[in-house]
Amino acid sequence: MRPCGLCKWTRPDASGLFAKTFFPPRPNEYQGEWLPDFVFGLVAASVLKGFSIGFLPVEIRDPTPEEVTKFPDLQRVITKSLLLEYSVVAVPANPLALVDVVGKGQSLGGWNWETVRKAKPAPVVKTPAPKPEPVAPAVWEFDIDLIASEAVKNLLRRHQA
Repeated sequence: MRPCGLCKWTRPDASGLFAKTFFPPRPNEYQGEWLPDFVFGLVAASVLKGFSIGFLPVEIRDPTPEEVTKFPDLQRVITKSLLLEYSVVAVPANPLALVDVVGKGQSLGGWNWETVRKAKPAPVVKTPAPKPEPVAPAVWEFDIDLIASEAVKNLLRRHQA
């Protein structure tokens, strides 16, 4: 679907990811259905109540034995990521990625809505756990600038094609 809103800010906290989205008002001279009004109406009516969240992992590590005990299917822990986009959807891949508040912060210049992803963040170890072997878990770090420049190049190539 085409873009229909603007992210004003995002911030993570212990309960998930918060974002404020602005839907621009319909210009007086515009004729026809205004996509931001249509999408906001679907969100307000709880037809679109989930989120698709796109991100690039920037830092990944192996889970600790305690994390594997708590989450048996856990293979990697993302400790840093770069948020690329979020979109409202009818059925989110993560069933806990849901709209929390609609219509908060209304203004005459357009609709705003604050959202929260209620999924618990990836487990984070605050204090190092004792390790049975002397080797620390592997940590992979990625060059954000290189990833961003390659992503922009690929987007431009697709746009020109």
